[in-house]
Amino acid sequence: YVLEQEAAFFTTKPGLLLRRANIGGTDYKGAQLYKAKNPEVGTTFEWYLADGAKRVKKNRPEENNELPHYPSLAQLQQEDWEEKPYLLFEISDSLGNPVARFTKADSKGISRHTWDGRMSSKAGIRTNGEPITEAYGTTFVLPGTYYVSLSRSTNGTLETLVDRHEFKVNHLYNYEGIDMEFNQSVDALMARSNEVKALYTELNEELNELRAGLRNTPGVDLENISEARAIDLELKEIGVLLNGDGTRKKHEFETSSSLGDVTGLLAWGAYNHRGAPTGTMRALKEDAEAMIKDAVAALETIDEKLDELETKAREQGVPFWD
Repeated sequence: YVLEQEAAFFTTKPGLLLRRANIGGTDYKGAQLYKAKNPEVGTTFEWYLADGAKRVKKNRPEENNELPHYPSLAQLQQEDWEEKPYLLFEISDSLGNPVARFTKADSKGISRHTWDGRMSSKAGIRTNGEPITEAYGTTFVLPGTYYVSLSRSTNGTLETLVDRHEFKVNHLYNYEGIDMEFNQSVDALMARSNEVKALYTELNEELNELRAGLRNTPGVDLENISEARAIDLELKEIGVLLNGDGTRKKHEFETSSSLGDVTGLLAWGAYNHRGAPTGTMRALKEDAEAMIKDAVAALETIDEKLDELETKAREQGVPFWD
């Protein structure tokens, strides 16, 4: 029945979610010990596509036995600019709320993929393998009925192939204590943390370019170079708050926790914890919120100083364009 359709999912077995224990390797247990990989944790989808996406190259005249056989420059450019086709999967709960999204390579025939049962993070973006990308995972979804929809992107045009294929998700252990609201607030906190770090990186790059312009442009007031160095030191102080004290780390001294340390420990604990948030988790969340507040205030002040210095630089002929 499935193979008679243009696109369809095979019946999906209920997914089983569990946190696997790490028991180490098996090499030390002897050469006679048989070992094999365990099945992947999550829900395994199997689907069938009668055909793959139509590629731009198929529009060449020789594909239709027409002359001339050599493609035009316009045709070659379309082929160079073509986006690789891919399949887009979106998973939603029984109320229609999207919980996860990922992409896979487009391929005709039967294919398989195991979704790990984790919600897609909204805190960051991964571009590895573009356009075949997948968000970071956060906490396990709750047990229940879910739906997966399948679409195909052909050179940027999305077409729904299968809409709302139903499947179920179960948990191996108790799940009643999982605080989804808290876990989602942790993901939102991670997003704010990443936003602050992105602003810090942007200001650093902007300042480095401006400092080079101030140094290398004849006639620039030398005092402006000193002002830029002062801003650089302020950014380094914020860098310690965000990423830790590199000097102490380099010389193997104990260091205070940075924003990255705090949010990383909080996310790891929250996403892999099956009970209510612990006191430590709540304290980490409060610490992270305070650190973000301090960092934002400091970065906004630096941004204003940098804008003033950029104006002075342009007035003196520095080729700086923001």
